[in-house]
Amino acid sequence: MLATIKTTLDSRQKKFLSFFPHTLFCYIHDSSDKSPVIHSEALQLERQQQGYGIFFTVNRFTGSKRTNETLTNINGFFADIEYPDKVNKTPAAVKQYKQDLLMEMMEDELPIPTYVIETKNGFHVYWLLEAPVFLNGLNPKQQDDLKLQYRQIEEAILTRFDGDPGAKDAARVLRVPGTLHQKDPKDPFEVKIAHASPDECTYTFDYIREAFLKKPAPAGWALVVGENPINDDVKNEIEKVYPKLERDSYKKLFSKEPVPEGMRNKALLVAAHAAKEAGWGFEQTCSHFIDYQGLGLREVRKTIRSAFD
Repeated sequence: MLATIKTTLDSRQKKFLSFFPHTLFCYIHDSSDKSPVIHSEALQLERQQQGYGIFFTVNRFTGSKRTNETLTNINGFFADIEYPDKVNKTPAAVKQYKQDLLMEMMEDELPIPTYVIETKNGFHVYWLLEAPVFLNGLNPKQQDDLKLQYRQIEEAILTRFDGDPGAKDAARVLRVPGTLHQKDPKDPFEVKIAHASPDECTYTFDYIREAFLKKPAPAGWALVVGENPINDDVKNEIEKVYPKLERDSYKKLFSKEPVPEGMRNKALLVAAHAAKEAGWGFEQTCSHFIDYQGLGLREVRKTIRSAFD
């Protein structure tokens, strides 16, 4: 075995878990769907010896049950981001994707993550609150509004960073750093802390909501969908007679002919918007432009996402 099962966490990993008081630990077998899912308020690292992955709840629940009804307080927001290209996946490609993603999150105009945890194929990213938001001080309508807002913010975060769209509910569990990912028992991976922000910066609920639910126009967007005096009916008729994807200029973009230096992202944005109008889906477009003009996979998907948002 290339990685060793730990019987205790180190000080950094313990400090990370201290941001989630009274968390509910969840034990899910990594390679057998026949083994029961186990919940416990105690951290039992020895379960890794039986092939279990060790997870925890970001938010707090009561009664050892993680449901919408047993949610007691919100501790923070998260994103589960994995390497998206299952067909051309290689260790080198995954490593490069992680590097590009981490750099993007550090340079982005959005709040810097409190923690970034490296998983085998990506990252678990956290924006933690400076103080938990407790539901017991809210009336039923306020509680429902809070849960709805939480889900909307999670969806915005996942859209922005191309995260797992299924990982957005408050009851989601994520892997504990310092434990093993053992889906391939012959190639286990130790989940580790890749980044801790200076002074473990934390945020208010309102700050995160304002940061992620605002949707400013992406740079260069006007080049694609700028104001046009031709109304939609006229444009639709033109599209029927002269489909974009059959025009020579668009054929060049879709054939990935070289474009001038400094124009790669703009050319991709125009092509992606045309693909969207032609009925292509996001993943279909990403697959077609996967190695566009030497851009990294992370940059390609980010640019195409701008056209589809």
